[in-house]
Amino acid sequence: MHQLRCSSCLLAVSVAFGLVAVAGVAGAQEHPEHPKGQEHPAEHPTQAEMQAAMEQMMALGAPGEHHRHLARMVGEWTYEGKFLLPGAEQTSTGTMSAEAILGGRFVRATWRGEFLGQPFEGIGIDGYDNIQKKHVSVWMDGMGTSLYLYSGHCDGGGKETTMTGTYFDAMEGREVQDLGKMIWLDDNAFKLESYRVAPDGSRRKTMEIVARRRRS
Repeated sequence: MHQLRCSSCLLAVSVAFGLVAVAGVAGAQEHPEHPKGQEHPAEHPTQAEMQAAMEQMMALGAPGEHHRHLARMVGEWTYEGKFLLPGAEQTSTGTMSAEAILGGRFVRATWRGEFLGQPFEGIGIDGYDNIQKKHVSVWMDGMGTSLYLYSGHCDGGGKETTMTGTYFDAMEGREVQDLGKMIWLDDNAFKLESYRVAPDGSRRKTMEIVARRRRS
């Protein structure tokens, strides 16, 4: 925890000194009559401005309400899923283990199971970007070498999150768009849905997974 706090401080200090550097450059450009190395004192951020910048960066880097919503994923889960492939439907079962990382700023989930008769493993990292005010997610798995990036929003209580992302589909040979939903059924169960979004805006459901918390 101390290292995390220090990292936030270093980021804030970097931003504050960045303000100083920018002001110095701007001052040199706007006042060429000043001798080199003798910038006008008024062109430097004040101590109060630097402190305010540091406090703002620390606030933006701190976990908040949305991160507490994400923390509900932490734990051990079992899941049942179905994948709606063109002309066929495949089912899958397995387990998911999720943990909070980086001081509760993100949740890392590892999914293990079977898909198309082969062992399957995937890793998802979910978070909430305080700066963009968006939920963000990255997915990777053992069936390919691509990273899938998603972002979106949730309802007021964090019960349902909707995110979209684009990626290159090797089967179709083009970039496609996906829409994903995470819906909490209760504190111990949630559902994931995925839709392929066509160029005309229509949607085709491609996946549905229901995960339930494992009882100790």
